[in-house]
Amino acid sequence: MAFTQISVTGTVKNADSSPSVGATVQFTLTSGLISTDNGQLASPTPIRTITDSSGNFSVTLVATDDTTTTPKGQVYRCDIHSSSYASIHGVNPFPPFFFPLPKADAPTVNLTSLITGPTA
Repeated sequence: MAFTQISVTGTVKNADSSPSVGATVQFTLTSGLISTDNGQLASPTPIRTITDSSGNFSVTLVATDDTTTTPKGQVYRCDIHSSSYASIHGVNPFPPFFFPLPKADAPTVNLTSLITGPTA
């Protein structure tokens, strides 16, 4: 069984609710994942995407809880950087956050539904 592929979508907005155009959204696994049935590896190499003119993005990631995935308990770290906001205000208003990506969310999930609760 190969890893479950999930399209993670979202919209990045600045503090004034305007779209954050050209923001970098980066996802990194906390550790590599191995599919024990076929030896496939999901590396903890950062996966980057850039927001479009409406602040939207979409990226394909692998689920962190497939039955044959090891080690268990891995999550993604998400870093968002808006260079236009940072150059005006001198800071990046988006702190990094962590989230699991359950296979039940396939084929598509909005990032905001993954970060509700204490980590939001």
